[in-house]
Amino acid sequence: MTEHLTKLLRRQIPGRLAPPIGPYAEYEYNFINEVLEALFESESSHAADYINHIVYKRDRILRLHAVAVQLPNPLKEQRLGAEKRSFDTLVNRLSSSTPDEFELNLPGRTVMGRAMIDLLIYFWKLVGKAVENVLTDHPNYSSFVHGVEHALSNRIYNRMIADLLADVATNSEIAYETRRNGVRYLIRLWEDTSVEATSRNFAPLMESIWEARKKTKVVFGSMLGVHELFEMVRLGASSHFFEYFTQHSTNEEVVYAFKEFLFGVPYEVLKELEKEIEDKGLVDVPVRLDEHGFPVTDGSYMMEPDMNGSSGNDGAHELALRLYKFFKIRLIKAMGRRLTSSPGPKRTAEEFVLIYFLENNL
Repeated sequence: MTEHLTKLLRRQIPGRLAPPIGPYAEYEYNFINEVLEALFESESSHAADYINHIVYKRDRILRLHAVAVQLPNPLKEQRLGAEKRSFDTLVNRLSSSTPDEFELNLPGRTVMGRAMIDLLIYFWKLVGKAVENVLTDHPNYSSFVHGVEHALSNRIYNRMIADLLADVATNSEIAYETRRNGVRYLIRLWEDTSVEATSRNFAPLMESIWEARKKTKVVFGSMLGVHELFEMVRLGASSHFFEYFTQHSTNEEVVYAFKEFLFGVPYEVLKELEKEIEDKGLVDVPVRLDEHGFPVTDGSYMMEPDMNGSSGNDGAHELALRLYKFFKIRLIKAMGRRLTSSPGPKRTAEEFVLIYFLENNL
């Protein structure tokens, strides 16, 4: 290693940053340093490059965060001339915004908090690549992989919850007070998880659902989803998820939104599979799924398997990324059906449950 890299690795962050250190929790910052130490000791010719990139990205995010915290806090009252601005006036303005103007009404500090989540997702992906490309022989390899997956999952969950809340906030078909609650949670999410960095598990009930879904093995069977639902509850998903489904089991839109979530295929394919079961008494899934029932796809849901049957996702931390892609595809399809009045669920299973949480203050 060069002397320059040694200085980069040993650089100390001033005590005034104190935990949380910028947008990083103290344990996250310490974990980054542990990975850097391992890279520093590695004999790999690629280690130096990864050290440079990780330190560069880490410090640039710290500097961006330092700018964000200097901007007016949207949770506190502000004055601009004779105009008084508060958290409530912001909530009122955003709750009345249309989808095309919603983002333009966000305060600067909130915009930076939102961007910080994406930057940190990119950063943790970089750390994951360093671990999996350089440190596979390190004695702490497994704990490094677990640490990256944990940090990345937290940020991705923050992003997924934000996407859901933004969709709720701008959906005129949802009750106004529910939209207001959605906006309140959304602004606090961007503030608490990115700027103030005081929370990682912002919505534990929703996160428990996604954590359980990552671990659930899909068994298509009769296509009712009973096995998958019980398996998710066993794996720690909030019982409210199961309760909501059973309470709305006669609502076709809810049922198919949940089936998309449980089986990993869209409504249009589910209808084909159900017809195949009715005609032949069996199901041959025409899409490529991994062992967790997540589509291995370019976005079309219809990629053909490769010759080796590999999912194409070699990194352990990629499971979190697949969960996000799986979520985003369903969200976009639901929004598309809503805009075009096409058949099928107009909301994702998570959005149905999130609205239930907002309405009941869970």
